[in-house]
Formats: sequence, C-alpha cells, structure tokens
Amino acid sequence: MNRKDLLFLMISGFIIAVVWITFNIYHNAKTSTIPEATSIQIAPISPSFDTKTIDEVRKRKKVSPVFEINTNPTPPIGTSSAVKQSTVSASLKP
Repeated sequence: MNRKDLLFLMISGFIIAVVWITFNIYHNAKTSTIPEATSIQIAPISPSFDTKTIDEVRKRKKVSPVFEINTNPTPPIGTSSAVKQSTVSASLKP
C-alpha cells in the first residue's frame, strides 16, 4: 500500500466519523423521548409566589402528634348514661 492509498483511507475515515457524529448529535436533538400528549401538558412553573398565602401558612399553630395509645378511653363530652338508655329504648319500640 502506498502513501496515497493510506492518506485517502485516513481522510475518508475521518470524514465518515465527523459526518456520523454530526448526524447522531442532530438526531438526538430532534428526537424527543416524551410523548407528544405529555409535552403539550407540560407547562413551566411561574416563578412568582403568593407571599400572603405563604405568610398565612407560617402563622399556623404548630401541632405535634401524640404517639401514645389511651387504654381507658373516656366517653365523649356531653354524653351520659341517660342519653344512651333513651336511644336504646327508642330503637326497641315497635
């Protein structure tokens, strides 16, 4: 193989590699992996926030959870045995 043939192969290989890389970059830029219906629904988030609402949330009373189980539950306020008996007797009447 002489020098001209080797130079021709090297230049041809270089041109093919550049064209191949360019085509891959163009193809990846134009091809989307997101479905068209989803891309229509995607909208950018507005950078403006309602500061009044954020301030109201910050003013809320902080509630801490209680992770204890009460073994002796008390009846709800306002209920008595007379109320329970009257509802039971009223439901038994024909």
